[in-house]
Amino acid sequence: MQLIRKTKRRLSKTGNSYIYFGLFLCPYCKKEVEKGMSNGGLNKSCGCASSKLKAKTKTIHGESTKRIYHIWTSMKKRCSNKCHEKQYYFNRGIKVYKGWENNYIEFKNWALENGYKDNLTIDRINNDRGYHPKNCRWVTQTINNRKKECIKLSLEKARTIRKIYKLHKYSYSDISKMYNTTKQNIYYVIHNKIWKEEKKG
Repeated sequence: MQLIRKTKRRLSKTGNSYIYFGLFLCPYCKKEVEKGMSNGGLNKSCGCASSKLKAKTKTIHGESTKRIYHIWTSMKKRCSNKCHEKQYYFNRGIKVYKGWENNYIEFKNWALENGYKDNLTIDRINNDRGYHPKNCRWVTQTINNRKKECIKLSLEKARTIRKIYKLHKYSYSDISKMYNTTKQNIYYVIHNKIWKEEKKG
């Protein structure tokens, strides 16, 4: 909405700070409404057009009830909302590829061209990097869960895995059984793709 003028400031509900307010003009009903300065300009309307806006969003591609659409929206929420239940994505700076961020169709096309199936979940190959076409794949929930177990490893355990492998007595398969994860995850640890060792010098 368009800001007409600043009005006043009030104590927040928590009482820890002051919130500045402004008078905004609703572009739909032309009503003047007072909103917080932090969100008034972001609101599309005073509330009068919320149902119309939601309906318009659904008709853009007509797939708001599809599974792949919910994967896309969940992916964005994890990375953009510091209050999300999985806020560690936000805290670690994990971001969504710009081409996907505001373009569901581009994400959908990539997914269908790269192995998407209804029984698979999206997975980041390198967990230190964001959601990007070159860093994402589709895997079963079982593989995803095992990978999550690997991410819970400590750097100390990752170092132990690398030492064990250097003994030349154990294969990826052997070590994966020791740590109840996949051979691919062991490969990532050994080759310093996850739980990285800082390069000296």
